[in-house]
Amino acid sequence: MSMELVLADTHDDTIPSTGEIARSVPYYVIDSTNDPTPDEVVDFLADAIPRINANLRLSSISSRRLARGIYEVSAEYGPAQKISGVTPLEGTTGEDSYAFSFSTAGGTYHVKAAKEQTAYGTSPPAINGNLINWNGQAAEGIDVVGGKLQFDIRKKKPGNLITLNYLRVLYGLTGKTNNATYLGFAAGELLFLGASGQQVRGGDTEITFTFLANPNLSSASIAGVTVSDIKGHDYVWPYFIPNAAVPVILGVYKARIYDSGNFSLLGAT
Repeated sequence: MSMELVLADTHDDTIPSTGEIARSVPYYVIDSTNDPTPDEVVDFLADAIPRINANLRLSSISSRRLARGIYEVSAEYGPAQKISGVTPLEGTTGEDSYAFSFSTAGGTYHVKAAKEQTAYGTSPPAINGNLINWNGQAAEGIDVVGGKLQFDIRKKKPGNLITLNYLRVLYGLTGKTNNATYLGFAAGELLFLGASGQQVRGGDTEITFTFLANPNLSSASIAGVTVSDIKGHDYVWPYFIPNAAVPVILGVYKARIYDSGNFSLLGAT
C-alpha cells in the first residue's frame, strides 16, 4: 500500500456547554501512485489514525476526496457522540467500561387463586382455595399485572476475546438461571435472556447482556396451600377435582422450568 497519512499544521479545540473538551485533528491521505477508493481509504484510516490524542479518545473519522490520490480527513476526539440513539461506551476495553439500563414495567401473568376474596349474595357456595372465576367445572382465573425487573448490561470487550467458544458459552447459558449469587441476586433469581453484539475488525466489541429478575420466596400460600422454597423462576400451580358444588383442591405443584448455570462465565461484570 502506497498511501501516506499526513498531519495538517493546525487543530481545533472546543469546550461544549457540558464542559467536556473536544478536539478536531485534520489529516491528509496522499497516494502518489494510485487513486484509492473511499473504502480503501477507510480501511487504511482504521489502522493509521491514533486512537488517543491529548488524553482524548477518538470518537469519529470523516473523509472526502479532494483530487486524484488526495483525501482530506478529520479525526474527532473527545465527548462520545450519539449513534443511532445509543451513546457509545467510554473506554477501549470492557474491563472498566459498561452501561446499565433497566425497566420495572409490570408484566402480566395468569392466576387461578386470589390472595383473599369475599362472597356476597344469597347463599353463595364456598369456593375452596380462593379460586377465581369458578364456573362449576374449572377455575378460569384472570390475567393480573405484576412487577418485573428486566435489565441490560452493555459492555465493551476486546475484540480478540470474542471467539466461537465464547459465543457457545453465551448460547449455552441463555435460558438458564444463576447457580450462585450474581450481581447481588441470590441463586435462582436471575434468568439470562441472552446477549447480542457485533464484532468490529481491529477494535473493541460491544455486547449487551439481558437479564430478567424475580425474587425467591421462602414460602407462599397458593390456593390455601403453603408452598416453601420457591425460586424466582419456578412455576407454581394448583390441582383440583372439578365439582359443580365445591371445588376440591388435591394439591399444589412447584415446577422447576429452567436449568441453572455459572453466570461468572458470561463476563458481564
